[in-house]
Amino acid sequence: VRSTYIMLKGSVPGPAKRLIRLRYPARPPKKIGEEAPQITYISLESVQGT
Repeated sequence: VRSTYIMLKGSVPGPAKRLIRLRYPARPPKKIGEEAPQITYISLESVQGT
């Protein structure tokens, strides 16, 4: 490849050599908390019966 290029992960719909326009997402990704959530309780009761 002699010109500028970009590698995409996954599939891109449409025919080969179709223009692909990259843009910022309409809904930006949610910020993930920096700390892991603290587990306060784990229920060991079965809700599917005996």
